[in-house]
Amino acid sequence: MPRKTYIKKSVKWSRPTAKGKKRVAGAKSLGKLKKELDGVVSRYVRQFWSKEGIVYCYTCNKPMEIKKAQCGHFVPRQYLATRWEFDNLRPQCMGCNVWGRGQLLDFEENVKAELGDERVEQLKVSRNQLMRPDKAFYEQEIARLTELLKSLNP
Repeated sequence: MPRKTYIKKSVKWSRPTAKGKKRVAGAKSLGKLKKELDGVVSRYVRQFWSKEGIVYCYTCNKPMEIKKAQCGHFVPRQYLATRWEFDNLRPQCMGCNVWGRGQLLDFEENVKAELGDERVEQLKVSRNQLMRPDKAFYEQEIARLTELLKSLNP
């Protein structure tokens, strides 16, 4: 059976807009704004928890540079209601966050010791709240956290 070959065309495809709506050049989509907010939140969490440029993994206590640390979530990122809540976010090493899938049991144990059982249960319950952020929410949060980052790095 002959193998199919695909030819890459130099044509750039885009999704059609809704009827009567025109695309604004340079406007960011919700997906791009969400990704930008994730980046700002991650930088803030890593900077907040750093001590003299060193961050310690929340689950295994491994020291690492700020650039190598990741922003770990106790309640998974798929739940928008808790995705950017700071009680849900802590720095983690790649071993714990990616390969160890967040080390959720150790993460929960540490969060309970730090914040208490009641707050952990609130996080678990609040993840099921429906949240539909719009562009204004993303832009406002990005601006607010950018200012907080500047205050952490004088």
